[in-house]
Amino acid sequence: EIWSAYGPLRSENLVDAVRIITPLPVGVDANRFAATKRFVITTRDALESEIMTCGPYLPAQRLQYSRGGLERYYQGSQLTNEEDAEAFLHAWIAGDGSRPCAVIANYGMGKTSLARRLAAVLADRHRQDVACRIPIHIELGDISTEQDMRGLISKHLAAQNVVHNFHYELFRELNRRGRFVLILDGFDEMKHMMTFRDIRFNFQEINNLVEGHSRVLLLDDINGWWPASGTALHLA
Repeated sequence: EIWSAYGPLRSENLVDAVRIITPLPVGVDANRFAATKRFVITTRDALESEIMTCGPYLPAQRLQYSRGGLERYYQGSQLTNEEDAEAFLHAWIAGDGSRPCAVIANYGMGKTSLARRLAAVLADRHRQDVACRIPIHIELGDISTEQDMRGLISKHLAAQNVVHNFHYELFRELNRRGRFVLILDGFDEMKHMMTFRDIRFNFQEINNLVEGHSRVLLLDDINGWWPASGTALHLA
């Protein structure tokens, strides 16, 4: 049907290009046929990855994890029920829905190490398979001057890491479609510089990112502000 509708137009150069978007990769024969007709077949995941290019950002996640020798001495964290924290988070990421998750622990219990480890592993997976989610790891303590999530995320992706074609509304749409894992670390550090009103406002801003097929992970030392629909994990 696609060939009968667009093939003659392409042959006569009445259209510049025909790009077919598929939910899953097609077979070798279909790709060969498309190539002979000068059609391009792209999976939905590959197209979404091309829309906002995170190429240089992904190696930075691995570098952040290896910096200071963390990759060498990292030891996995356990939850209070003795379940492996990283294994739980990977299962949560692969699950359904948009239920947010918070990792609760006091200072020095390994929240940041866990966040950097998770971001590095997810970055490696996406570099091998574009269908995997892209980790967006933001250490909130470093950019506590921003007053809303739009400014915070824009500064992190557009100014600090130069993600090509970044636009906040495009980011929101891709987040709804399940392209990212948002890892927000250090809210306990960030809130020390805020008023009570600012804390409440910023939690609402974070909750606004919980939509569609999103995955939002917050690492903090309290869970009183996390939505009732979310999951709170306590590190042992």
